[in-house]
Amino acid sequence: YGEDMAELAAAKYEGNSLPISSTDDFIVNPAVSQACADAFGSVVVTVSDLGHSYSFYGTDPTTVNALNAALVTFLVTDLAGAE
Repeated sequence: YGEDMAELAAAKYEGNSLPISSTDDFIVNPAVSQACADAFGSVVVTVSDLGHSYSFYGTDPTTVNALNAALVTFLVTDLAGAE
């Protein structure tokens, strides 16, 4: 993958996006999530202690609830009426 991967993807995509980053995700560097957010004109949702799988295997209710709230807000607000 090149350093301009996010920009290349954004040039071909016209929809809304919700980049998510976890403070302990050792697979996707937070800088990659931020580059995607910058390229897509969106904001990164950063959660803690959910690793790379986010809420699928998270056990901390506060963190899982924060991620779920961000996802619901995105679905209702950013995708409402989107075609």
